[in-house]
Formats: sequence, C-alpha cells, structure tokens
Amino acid sequence: MLASAAEGDLVFDPFCGSGTTGVAAKELGRFFAGTEAEREYAQLAGRRIGAVVRKEELQELSSLPPTPNRGWRARVRRTAACRGSARSETDG
Repeated sequence: MLASAAEGDLVFDPFCGSGTTGVAAKELGRFFAGTEAEREYAQLAGRRIGAVVRKEELQELSSLPPTPNRGWRARVRRTAACRGSARSETDG
C-alpha cells in the first residue's frame, strides 16, 4: 500500500474479506472502500476497521516515556485499553 497509494488517497478492495486492507489503509491515513459478498466477513471487517487506532494516535502513544521493564508495546496496550480501543490481531 505504501508503494501504490499516498496518504489521503482512496483504496478500494472489491473482495474485502476480513478487512485487512481496510485496517492497513486506516492505519496509514488512506480512505478505504470495500465490498464483500459474505455477510459474516463484511461484519467482521466492519468491526476490525472500526477498532483501528489511527496512526496519529499511535505516534502520540509511542512518544510517551518507557515504563520500567515493559517496553513501548506495553505502554501502547495499556494506554489504548484506558481509551477503550481494541488491540489488533497482530499485537503480540
């Protein structure tokens, strides 16, 4: 996506599936439109895309000072949980 769409561009995925392209688009500051024939996948995609934290918020969180013995991932998770945001599947 970084190679083919600039920030603010519209990304279209005609076979959206679980919404991975939409999640990446939102995280990278792109607009997203997608279609999916299967209702269950469309609902899943909507939930996943809706739960994404925008990149500006991630940058803000990553600038916080580190917590002792935990690292930046723990800070992001803890701060996101305080704001009511969902963790991404790729966090580990």
